[in-house]
Amino acid sequence: MPGMRFGRFIRFLALAAVAAVPTACAAAPAPPATSEGAAPTQTPAVRAELVSVPLTVPDEMREGELEQARTVLVPRGWSMSVIARTGNARLMAWTPDGRLLVSRLMHGAVDILTPNGAGPATSATLLEGMEEPHGLAFDGSTLYVAESSRINAYDYADGRVTNRRAVRAPPQDRRGGP
Repeated sequence: MPGMRFGRFIRFLALAAVAAVPTACAAAPAPPATSEGAAPTQTPAVRAELVSVPLTVPDEMREGELEQARTVLVPRGWSMSVIARTGNARLMAWTPDGRLLVSRLMHGAVDILTPNGAGPATSATLLEGMEEPHGLAFDGSTLYVAESSRINAYDYADGRVTNRRAVRAPPQDRRGGP
């Protein structure tokens, strides 16, 4: 049942937060200078080397698929830690103040996880009563949440949202209703 294993793997990844541990910084070489009128050159994309590292799991979260030690492939210099076990997680986005938002499609909610050092994150519901929230994105302190039929923007500060406003409302049908 490869599909079942893949589904478990995706759910598992949705529960893990990736934390970068910078070990070195290197800038890509500048493209060669071009003569006037010549077409600009493009710098080729650099593919990150993936390395195997242990998945960090707090003791109190070691159950089910997380009981056994696991390794994961991440870019060199990164690590991966499980910080929460959130059911039906869809997508995630880091907040400007270092918390993690998780959209929960089937629950119509967006949860906010506050990392707690080496232990599990504290979890609370940030938004609820939504229509299948999935996409989450920040532009500065503005949070955008894509639902199945609309996109709303919120002002975000200190783990709270205010000032909900429609960015893209549901389409109107020919009779004028949603």
